[in-house]
Amino acid sequence: MVFMVADSGRRYALEDKLGAGRYSTVYLAHDFEDDALTNYALKLMNQSGREKLEREARVLQMLAGNQRVVNYIDHGSSPEPFLVMEYVPTTLHKLVVKKSITLQILADYLNQMSTLLIQLRDLDIVHGDIKMDNLGYIPEERKIKMFDFGLARVLEENSLMEATRVPAHNAPELREMGLVTKTTDWYSTGFTFTYLATGLIATNAEEAIEFLTESDLIPKPLPKELDRWVKAMMRKNPNLRSRVNLEEMRDLAQKISRILN
Repeated sequence: MVFMVADSGRRYALEDKLGAGRYSTVYLAHDFEDDALTNYALKLMNQSGREKLEREARVLQMLAGNQRVVNYIDHGSSPEPFLVMEYVPTTLHKLVVKKSITLQILADYLNQMSTLLIQLRDLDIVHGDIKMDNLGYIPEERKIKMFDFGLARVLEENSLMEATRVPAHNAPELREMGLVTKTTDWYSTGFTFTYLATGLIATNAEEAIEFLTESDLIPKPLPKELDRWVKAMMRKNPNLRSRVNLEEMRDLAQKISRILN
């Protein structure tokens, strides 16, 4: 059994590998001295990812107590830099793969992401990589949990980020110029909603609206205001995305909930 020793002195035993990326590998882990064997997600970084780990730990500590963000647990550097976080077994991506997305999940997404994005904006935090794989979902609590803040930025003004291999879910300013703005996450939120509702990858707002209109994955009719909201969130010019659009998400969530009732 492999152990990681945190700066706090706690030892974490690595178990199953949950996933791997460019800079890190994530394992299921538990505190060796915890009789309850609570599951945690332990992100083990390679040396080139040390700066990202320190940034992620700092951002998670800034967001401590936020119900929509995984809890920071611990971090350390022995024998390699690592970060320990709350473990959420189900992600929105897993639900899409299982074709388990419901109107209730869409309503929960809109309602809770609205609150979270406003909170991040007020702290000048940009996640920089909002997608289904980085959004956990706790079905019994109907709760969204955001994680993987390795690319996050705390902004005073717009910031530059490495723009290589940036995928479609990121905003145009990030894909094309490596520019992170205070509204970069908003584009990704609109993109992700479209994918949740349709299972299709939209490269722009017009395509997203077309997919929402034609998809038969979820019952119709969806609120007609969704088209306007998606178009506003996925505007190419980041300066034209408005905080008003975040507040509208709650109204849209209520309208979807009324369809359920």
